Amino acid sequence: MGSPAKGLPIFFNLICINIKVSSETKNNRSATLYLTVHNDLVQAILPLLAQGFTVKTKIGYSVQDFLCNQLGLNSEYIEHRLQTIFLNGKAVDNVKTTVIRQDSALALSAAMPGLAGATLRRGGAYAAMRQKITHEKNAENEIFKDGSIVLKLFNLVARDIGPMFLMQ
Repeated sequence: MGSPAKGLPIFFNLICINIKVSSETKNNRSATLYLTVHNDLVQAILPLLAQGFTVKTKIGYSVQDFLCNQLGLNSEYIEHRLQTIFLNGKAVDNVKTTVIRQDSALALSAAMPGLAGATLRRGGAYAAMRQKITHEKNAENEIFKDGSIVLKLFNLVARDIGPMFLMQ
């Protein structure tokens, strides 16, 4: 069976997927995925958010600024729920001094179980065990401009704020 025609919706039990493929340049193809999901099934597709999705945002600002001022999360949620944060594959301990740049990948997670979770937790007692994968403070002279990042949401964080992104 061949692939469906471009732009033709595919239906799976209360989920409609419409894929639009465009060629921006000769070597760069992009696809836009439109989902129409019945409210009862939103939880079932939240694991897709862990794969990452592009978010248009202001770059050159701190992770704290991105989370509060651009995503609208309150500081209590950031402090208590976002226990593990990675920027470009490195653990973030200080969200106020870590700066987001163009095409950064930001991963957000609630507390994870076990020794790995305890080691990766922001400001945790075992943080010294991961010094080589900890994000260092960024340079002070950042350029503030429009850009985009890849955002990845895991576990309870995907459940809490994922629907907000799916609605957009």
